[in-house]
Amino acid sequence: MAAGSRIKRRSVLTGLINLIAAPAIVRAATPLSSSETAVPLSVDSGSQDAPAGVAQYPTYFTSLNGISPYPVRPPWPVAGVDYRVGVNAGVWLKDPATIKPNVASRSGANPIVLRLEADNVVLDGYDFTMGGWWQIRSNGHANLTISNSRLQNLCIDVETGPLTVRYCEIDGLGSEGETVFGCLAFLRAGVTSSWKYNWLHSAQNDFIDLATSDIDARFNLFDTMGYEAGAHADAIQFAGDGTANNIKIMFNTYVHMVATKASPSSFIDVETQLGTGTQVMNGPEVAYNTASNTAIGGLRGSTFFRVSQVKGTIVDAYVHDNFADLTNMIGVISTTPSPGRGYRKSGNTLLRSGQRF
Repeated sequence: MAAGSRIKRRSVLTGLINLIAAPAIVRAATPLSSSETAVPLSVDSGSQDAPAGVAQYPTYFTSLNGISPYPVRPPWPVAGVDYRVGVNAGVWLKDPATIKPNVASRSGANPIVLRLEADNVVLDGYDFTMGGWWQIRSNGHANLTISNSRLQNLCIDVETGPLTVRYCEIDGLGSEGETVFGCLAFLRAGVTSSWKYNWLHSAQNDFIDLATSDIDARFNLFDTMGYEAGAHADAIQFAGDGTANNIKIMFNTYVHMVATKASPSSFIDVETQLGTGTQVMNGPEVAYNTASNTAIGGLRGSTFFRVSQVKGTIVDAYVHDNFADLTNMIGVISTTPSPGRGYRKSGNTLLRSGQRF
């Protein structure tokens, strides 16, 4: 990806941010409802396949950043709290310079660009921080899997799917991260993806940016974003054309640990924006996620969950059984200008009071 194209896409997103940032703050507040009932938990809650090692934030519900113990908590094991996510403890990571050129070729520096040379590549057990910043590009090849690896900065830029990322740590490097684009993974139009048991942290701006495409994101820990001044940071953000029939964002955790220059905008931004207005999301589900912003002295954030039909069509979006701490946030769910036809929510709970949101 040329530097010019990165800057162009960033300017487009920045323009969008200028248009919607203020309305997002106004629309974030949502009246509480005490009449909603939780959906019985009947799906895989993830802990049985968690990586070996100690969880990142075992005190999330009891004393994180000096909070008092929450009176309620999710009844399932929570990613990064009750079990570890990221690279399996004890795994010896290899130097990516040893990857054979018939699998992937490399060039340049800062980033070192790794271009796939075959379909069905599995990159397992690599330290993509060795020797500098590595950036993986699909180069027209399909079905890439990245597992048990450590990566940094904008490390994934793919135009061909599907993509699978599991048991990885992706470090945005906080205030030292690159600012040309700001996200850690950029999935172009049509790229479907699966993200499981990853620890993504310290992002300048977003963690995952994608067009209107299928994504299955489960059991991940998204940890602190918005280090760049003026960022409108979202952990998962959709922007662009396409049709998505399988958006499942479930059993993930968001934690905001330190005061950043911009603070979070949204944890999960299920939004049809940019593009031609032909994009469609059918039945997106956001469920069993946990979110908090307990950073001391930081800017107030916007909203943890957004379902927003700005362009195109959203049908039957369902936001249920999520837990959140409203502290340091203006609101919890935003549905402005419209959540689309058939929108439902149920069983969502505030951690500090046990009230529904």
